[in-house]
Order: sequence, then structure tokens, then C-alpha cells
Amino acid sequence: MFTKQLATFVQCTNCTFVFINPRPSAAWLAQRYQYYAAAYFTNRSKLASDFQTERYDFELALLPGARGTLLDVGCATGSFVAAARAAGFDARGIDISVESTRYGREVLDLPLDVGDLYDRQYPSETFDVVTLWATLEHLPDPNRFLSEARRLLVPGGRIAFSVPNHASLTQRVLGRRDRYVGIDHVNYFTASTARRILDRHGFSTKTIRTGRFSPVVFWQDLRGRGSDGASVERQLADQRVTDQFKYGQGIVVAARVAHAVVTRVLSAARLGSMLYVVGNR
Repeated sequence: MFTKQLATFVQCTNCTFVFINPRPSAAWLAQRYQYYAAAYFTNRSKLASDFQTERYDFELALLPGARGTLLDVGCATGSFVAAARAAGFDARGIDISVESTRYGREVLDLPLDVGDLYDRQYPSETFDVVTLWATLEHLPDPNRFLSEARRLLVPGGRIAFSVPNHASLTQRVLGRRDRYVGIDHVNYFTASTARRILDRHGFSTKTIRTGRFSPVVFWQDLRGRGSDGASVERQLADQRVTDQFKYGQGIVVAARVAHAVVTRVLSAARLGSMLYVVGNR
């Protein structure tokens, strides 16, 4: 397909799945995660955004009626674990980054484990819900993680995940110019490939939705600002723009209403920038 940030992007001719090949090494990924933990996830503005009370209302709304034990895979600082516990779940998290989880463990006393999900070896049928928010796109072997998630879920348990939507309006228009198409995302899912990978591991897909759209980021990338990928500084700037839309006052309120209408229209057409998927074991 193309090369960007020294990574080669390819597409399966049978299933249309897009991915980076060759895959990054485990050592490179570990180093990358540690860098992001120090520079991004524990940045003061990022922490303030992630621990906003309303931050995970959309994700929690994807789990109506769910209760009990919940494991958040790729939990970073534990912001979703905190939100899930506040919503009534007996929630814990796991992440490969020591630095990211340290904030949740030491500052907020959240039950966060450090390590690889597969190596951790939680007992089978331990959790009612397993979540992987913005995680599968980073994993060289997402099949391995989904297989382990199924083992950990009780019969009838739910799996929920989010990934960038490779069939979004943003991607259809921008292609390789999209700043979030880059070396940090090794897998690129659409609704059909997400459903297919869940089917492969014995899950029944219950919900597929799209959401989120940043007109500012879209405009910048349309003008070529995303050609070199998304640096930590740019991601933090994107997050600040998003937070202004979500929580700002004054004239921003009118802009937020208009933005919400656009986002709903895109979501209805499955053209939102993020893909949200829920399945049952």
C-alpha cells in the first residue's frame, strides 16, 4: 500500500485487514510504551482529561446491565478502572507499563497489575467483563489477547473494545495523511474485520458503533500536518482541543452542539473516527 515513518503498510487480499508488516519487535514496543508512559499518559493535562468525571460515559453506556468483576487491559494510569469502580464494578486493570500504572496504584490506590496479560495467568472464568480500550491497534498479535480474554470471561461474559475506525470519513478522505496512521498503530480495523476477529475466537458480536470526530485535526491533516504521524506533543494538543469542545463554556457551547450533530450523523453512517465493539462469550 505505502510506507510511512519507515513502516510498510499492507492489506490482506482475502479479508481486507490492514496492518504493518514486518511487525515491531517486543523489545521495541516495550521501549515505546515506557516512553509514552513518561511523556504522555502521566502528563498533567492528560491526567486531568482522563480523570474527568464524564470521560468514560460513552464506554460505560456500551455495557448496560453489566455488573460484577471487570478487567481493563491496557489500563495505563487506571482512569477507566476508576470510572468503572465508581459505576459499581469490581474493577481492576493490567498494563505493561510500570510508570503508567504507578500513578493509579500509588496516588489513587487502584488495583492495577503490571505485566503482559498472557503471562499474568489470571484464573479461568474470573471476570464478567473484559475491556480493551484503544489497545488492540497496538498489539503485534491481537489474536493472542482475544483468546486469553475469552478464557478469562465467565460464560455469557462481555468483551468490549475500541480501535480507530479504518473505514471512517477521516480515513476515507485522508488516507496516509491521517496523523493516527503511523508506526504506533500496527493494526487497522473496520467493522467487518472487527466482527471477523471476534467470531474467530468464539464471541458473538452484540454491538458495533462508531463515534468521535475532530474537525480541527481533520482540517490540519487535510492540509498535510499529519504526514509525519502524531508526536506526543501533537497528541496532547489534540486532546486539549477535544476537551475544549467537551467541557468549554461560552461560545464553545454552540460549537459543541454543532459538533455533536455532525458526530451523530457520522456515527449513524458508521463513519466516526473510533470503532466500538461489544461481544458476548
